[in-house]
Amino acid sequence: MTDDRIVAPMRTAFALLLILGSACNDSSGPNAAVVGRYEATVFEIEPGGDILAAGGSLELELFNDSTTTGQLHVPAEFNDGEAFNADLTGRYEVTGDTLHFTHGADTFVRDVPWQILSGSLVASAEFGGVVVSVTLQRQ
Repeated sequence: MTDDRIVAPMRTAFALLLILGSACNDSSGPNAAVVGRYEATVFEIEPGGDILAAGGSLELELFNDSTTTGQLHVPAEFNDGEAFNADLTGRYEVTGDTLHFTHGADTFVRDVPWQILSGSLVASAEFGGVVVSVTLQRQ
């Protein structure tokens, strides 16, 4: 036999936790199309080569509240002999099928518009004669 004075409040508390927990990870809001974890599957510069093949990386996580976390790593051979690492914690904004990042680190990631495609974000831009091309694939 159970004591309803104890069980009923526990059921209510459990249901409330489930609802609140779901709300924190809600992917049904206005940013639902882009929310998720992304990894670079293409990260190239011309002239130069394949940054991923040389050990570079670009990882981002986009949350429904328009915030981001992530890391950028560019090997020394692509950055005048010194490896470059950047914290990509910040924000993003979606306008139509374009996404823009803002974060404290001075990177190309925040300087270019990103095209939103099904399951990926794509950017390509020229900086001083060097073309940077990146595809971020949702994981």
